[in-house]
Amino acid sequence: MALARAAETGRLEAARKACMPAEIQVIQVGPWRFVGWPGEVFVEYGLRVERQVPQTFVISLANGELRGYVATPEAAREGGYEAVYGLFAPESGAILVARTLNLLSEMA
Repeated sequence: MALARAAETGRLEAARKACMPAEIQVIQVGPWRFVGWPGEVFVEYGLRVERQVPQTFVISLANGELRGYVATPEAAREGGYEAVYGLFAPESGAILVARTLNLLSEMA
């Protein structure tokens, strides 16, 4: 209901424009790599990056603001607070991971 009301009043589109495009930041200090993601991204996505690229740490709620959560497809299907208040499609997290892995591979 909250998202439907936000869409009707134009607040949803204003929120989307305020946080897009989202920036991904990757920095390296010695052997360690730090990834900064904006918004509240489900931990599963950060763990996926950290498993694939050793000595990498993912930090969410960095680099600006994304309105709502980036939930997993499973969480989106189950519903709940995070999925209901997420503005992003279920595939958004996988896209975020893929683009992050591309950035990390460019650093190698």
